[in-house]
Amino acid sequence: MDRVFTDKASGRDTSRPELTELLRFARDGDTVVVHSMDRLARNLDDLRALVQGLTRKGVRVEFVKESLVKTTTVANQQLAQSASQCPRLVLLRSGPTAPGAEPMRNRRR
Repeated sequence: MDRVFTDKASGRDTSRPELTELLRFARDGDTVVVHSMDRLARNLDDLRALVQGLTRKGVRVEFVKESLVKTTTVANQQLAQSASQCPRLVLLRSGPTAPGAEPMRNRRR
């Protein structure tokens, strides 16, 4: 392992100093190991963009918790299917909440 990147900031968006440094540092033949998908990104669109950007550069992306390795540009459907197994990853949708579904902010914990 050459280098460890650890963000102390929320994964809410991709504007994180260590993530930016990781993206700058990673090169062809490298492997990026991430504990889980929701640690890299909190929504599917950001996850897709990050993984595809890395794999286009020839970087292998490994998600430990999901036992998933991506080595080539990933089809959106395949990544979405894998991401659906990650409960903390938000699948962004436009439009109103599905009929009968209560908005997240109104749910009791």
